[in-house]
Amino acid sequence: MVDSVLRGRTAGGRRLTAPEIPHWIDLIPVRCKLERATLAIELGDARAESRGEATSHAQIWEARLLMPGLQTTHSLEDGRPVRPDVEWCEAGVFGEFDGLIKNSRSASLSRQSTHQVFVEERRRERAMDGAGRRVIRWTWADVKVPGRVPGWLLAAGVPLR
Repeated sequence: MVDSVLRGRTAGGRRLTAPEIPHWIDLIPVRCKLERATLAIELGDARAESRGEATSHAQIWEARLLMPGLQTTHSLEDGRPVRPDVEWCEAGVFGEFDGLIKNSRSASLSRQSTHQVFVEERRRERAMDGAGRRVIRWTWADVKVPGRVPGWLLAAGVPLR
């Protein structure tokens, strides 16, 4: 939710800056809620493009993994740009949260079938692998299993912080 506010996705469409948010936190009466809200703001990042990415980011933090770069841009050997959801440059790992909405939206915007979007995603993944990056993908079903995604990332070489 914090990521959405920082990106400007609010009911009023007004984008808040991180320094403006603590004012609203001070209005929370229960201490445990206050602590959670403070942590959410600390971890919030406008570069997270979906709730799934933000949830994944929180699980990565909880697992004490090194925090990733978000939405970094790279050029593949063939010159195509690629922008993974998360990246651990030093570990050579890209992470991708695959939501059904993203694939459906991509199909709608590109006027391709969902199958064509899926095939193109796999081509993109092979190109990233060819560039020496390991690609770890996960979905909502994976995020719902405690420790699953952090375990995959740790096994792929993402270090603890």
